[in-house]
Amino acid sequence: MMKRHAAALGLMAALQASTGVAQTFDGRRGPIFEQPYVSRIQATAAATLLGVANVDESFLPLHEALGSQRDTALPAGVSREGERLVLTAPGRAPLRLNDFVYRGKDDAGDSQRFHYLKTLARHHLLVVEFSHDRPCFMLVDRQTLKAFFVDYGG
Repeated sequence: MMKRHAAALGLMAALQASTGVAQTFDGRRGPIFEQPYVSRIQATAAATLLGVANVDESFLPLHEALGSQRDTALPAGVSREGERLVLTAPGRAPLRLNDFVYRGKDDAGDSQRFHYLKTLARHHLLVVEFSHDRPCFMLVDRQTLKAFFVDYGG
């Protein structure tokens, strides 16, 4: 319990001190969670930070319920420009998340699609849909646009 609390406090401090420059994601540079401007946060720390028992149990049903209605009602600071989800904050360069589809010659290829799910107290909650894996979540600080990928590993 103390480890979770310490991890959540560390993440909150990082969020408050964040001065990162917003970026444009292009899938040709690798998966979103490998980008230098995206930090990984363990699912347990994300749950603690957001005040939920379990990230999946809290947000997967929301993702599934939206179905084809994703990205139709977006809050201020979030827009959909074709295959791109754009997040903005006053005084910051926009964060552009381009959907990416790669069709492999010898395999099924890969894709990453970004959708807005919900505005939380301090963050935008996004879902990243992969063609080869389960959907995952991202948190984007609404003031700094610092991006966090919720990591389910180790």
